[in-house]
Amino acid sequence: MEWIKCSDKMPTVLPVDDDYSCSGKLLCIVGGDYLILRYQTSDKEGGWEVWYCDEYEDVVENVTHWMPLPEPPKE
Repeated sequence: MEWIKCSDKMPTVLPVDDDYSCSGKLLCIVGGDYLILRYQTSDKEGGWEVWYCDEYEDVVENVTHWMPLPEPPKE
């Protein structure tokens, strides 16, 4: 997998309901650190949200790169 620049392409979002769409979990670079985020859109605005144990909170800015998470190991 390769890093994707946000300036080149944003993640694909899928509809959740009539007003809200979001991507799945993504590995992102913010200020040189790694975070697991998702990209969400609502009313034609978009933003990054932090993943916390089955909940999304805290909008994050300055995301520079993203990539899909790798598949988890098989047991």
